Amino acid sequence: MSQVPPRRDFFNKSPSLNRYNFIAFLICMFITGCGSHNIKKESPAATIAAKKHSNRKILIQPLDDIGENVIAFLDSNIARYYKATISVLPARRIPASAWYAPRHRFRADKILAFLRTFARAADTYVIGVTGKDISTSNGANPDWGVMGLGYQPGSCCVVSDYRLNKYPQSEWELHSKLLKVAIHELGHNFGLPHCPNEQCLMTDAKGKDRLNHEKDFCPKCAAYLHSGGFLK
Repeated sequence: MSQVPPRRDFFNKSPSLNRYNFIAFLICMFITGCGSHNIKKESPAATIAAKKHSNRKILIQPLDDIGENVIAFLDSNIARYYKATISVLPARRIPASAWYAPRHRFRADKILAFLRTFARAADTYVIGVTGKDISTSNGANPDWGVMGLGYQPGSCCVVSDYRLNKYPQSEWELHSKLLKVAIHELGHNFGLPHCPNEQCLMTDAKGKDRLNHEKDFCPKCAAYLHSGGFLK
């Protein structure tokens, strides 16, 4: 049964990492995989160093007809993980330029380009939320359906509950799963790569819904987020 990931209940406080392990982790930050949570590179100017201020903001951008109850759930729970002021922007339509007619869905990379226009202020991140099917390129596959896509590092990401709606579940379970996707994609924005620990929120879904197995950030990912002042 899916649950809202507990704060520090599954993984206890992160153990101290020795200097060499931590350096090795920083090196692997830039090695990424692909899956239902996908990542893209933003421009070199979008660096973590430019976004380490105490006035960090996460703006939730409702897209198209996403339910208000979904937005309210994310608004209430993202701040349980990340040190930031959470705000909800007025709902907007996904730009027509993002429509991919051959598969009748929207290109997530083009949605990211749209969201970047709302994340120009320092230490501001925008997460788009939609119920539409979204996709991106994945190796030899030119149009791979995803639950989320985010720049790593960068200022914006997008999540969709379209693929989560395929299974019988309660509204609370659906919202809890989408929250995990949102926390994952924001983690990419903050610089985290995919994690090999299958119970970590940063694990690569590899095209499957593995959200029931994800519990919390593993010690290494938590240590990185703490070092940047992102994690509560």
